[in-house]
Amino acid sequence: RHSVHVVIGGYKEEEKGAAFGIESYLFDLGLTNADIFWYRRINELEPLSPSINGPCGIRMHERLLLPNLGRDAAAFLDHVLEVYQNPPKMLVYLHGHAAIGWHTSCAAVFGRTAYYYR
Repeated sequence: RHSVHVVIGGYKEEEKGAAFGIESYLFDLGLTNADIFWYRRINELEPLSPSINGPCGIRMHERLLLPNLGRDAAAFLDHVLEVYQNPPKMLVYLHGHAAIGWHTSCAAVFGRTAYYYR
């Protein structure tokens, strides 16, 4: 089990493209051997994407969380309950719209994550 988990409270399909996939900006965080969990809350009939092996031992996984209640908090709570008995040393929670929004920036997300990762 890896000691860093990044949990993405995703929602919209177009958000998935920015965060889930081999071209994901999340690989640029530099979190060696991290597990990244993308929580999808739509399209329940679509099969889950297979896990992706990224650079530096990073693994990306897709999870399905239905019904779509609770927005990002539901994904965060689900993950905490899943790892409660054996939590990673570091948990990073991010919105599905990537680190771009009126309330956050890539610089802030990358800087804070790198600081706590040290």
